[in-house]
Amino acid sequence: MISKGNEVPKLKGLILAGGKSSRMGHNKEQIAWHGKEQKYYAADLLSQFCSEVYISCRQDQLQHIAEGYKGLSDNFIGMGPTGGILTALRSDREVAWLVIACDLPLVDEPILKKPS
Repeated sequence: MISKGNEVPKLKGLILAGGKSSRMGHNKEQIAWHGKEQKYYAADLLSQFCSEVYISCRQDQLQHIAEGYKGLSDNFIGMGPTGGILTALRSDREVAWLVIACDLPLVDEPILKKPS
């Protein structure tokens, strides 16, 4: 993001959900800790703070993103989470990005709120 003086930048959210979960044995983003798949819980959470929220994923996962949610396919392959972050930065350089991984079920609204 290019700084423009004291102007507060627009904030977009990014949920990192493109991993293969090879160590876990099944997709982490599909765990329903809060009664819905974790990637959607995280996206709904960030939508309270961000103008738009994207779920970062591999190209083959795009077709599985539920209606009402936006997917962002990684352009930087084989780089892990960094690839998803670089893809987001490349897609919109004029905003700040709030990025969380899909496998952080204890992140909630109070954690994300700015202290007063």
